[in-house]
Amino acid sequence: MLDVVRLNVFVQVARTGSIAGAAKELTYTASAVSQQLSKLEREVGAVLATRTYMGIQLTAEGRVLLAHANTVLDNLKEAEQAVRDLAKIRNTEVRLGSFASGALTLLVPAIATFKAAYPAVRLSLVEIEPPGGYDDVRTGEIDLLLSHVYPGVTPPDTEGVVVEEVFADPLVAVLPESWTDGNDDEPLPAERLAGLPLISGSLGHANRTALERTLSISERPPQVEFEIRDYAVAMALVVAGAGATVMPWSLVASSVPSGVRVRLLENAGARRILTVRRTTAAETTVMPFLEELGRAANNLRARGIGLGEQRR
Repeated sequence: MLDVVRLNVFVQVARTGSIAGAAKELTYTASAVSQQLSKLEREVGAVLATRTYMGIQLTAEGRVLLAHANTVLDNLKEAEQAVRDLAKIRNTEVRLGSFASGALTLLVPAIATFKAAYPAVRLSLVEIEPPGGYDDVRTGEIDLLLSHVYPGVTPPDTEGVVVEEVFADPLVAVLPESWTDGNDDEPLPAERLAGLPLISGSLGHANRTALERTLSISERPPQVEFEIRDYAVAMALVVAGAGATVMPWSLVASSVPSGVRVRLLENAGARRILTVRRTTAAETTVMPFLEELGRAANNLRARGIGLGEQRR
């Protein structure tokens, strides 16, 4: 196998066009450069360069070797940098912030795969309800925020941060099975939902704003009888037959309780799940974690809406 140091000497000779030029670049003596070049020629069994009045001229063999040598040295530099980058990652910490349902459906799977790949990296997580957390990212309190924006809700100011959508989470109608009209393969009309007792957050809450936007095409005002923002409680009320609700599909992607039907909803749109990071985060451990988060989102997306797979 060819010696890498000699390959580098050869490349410098070819680049500078002289023994003296290569010696200056490498801080070697001219004699040392000549010796390394001669040893390389013995290794390959061919003359690689000749001296002329115009300087060093590569032979045909030298030109062939130069093309390969440049590739080899570039690959070695990339490998060295990759190892150094990994060493930096292994001695860092990623501080995460997320809303609860996003942590459950996306962050937890991403944390599991990230920890398997980078076991020495310290991870921490704090629960932050949107639209909060943007200032925590700006000030460096957290490194990566998972947030959301519902349809009809004004997003926070994004100055000084990078915001990217990781998942579009369709809003679906969730209602007691006995209340369905048998057309589960069709989106539920907004007019139909507006005529049912509803479960939603209080006025001004994101899911209430999205509900009111969805039902804005109906002539009926929404009949919100249970003002509950917690989706687990809302689902329990649906199971009890107390009312219908609207929630992000990801919360029912894994399982649907018996006696409950999930329907696509006319005019509903989707909850946009977003990542928020500092503009200076491109070279930190945040980026490898974002890759794992993207894989988790792809896995969730691959399940599809899957309304035909509901439990009966």
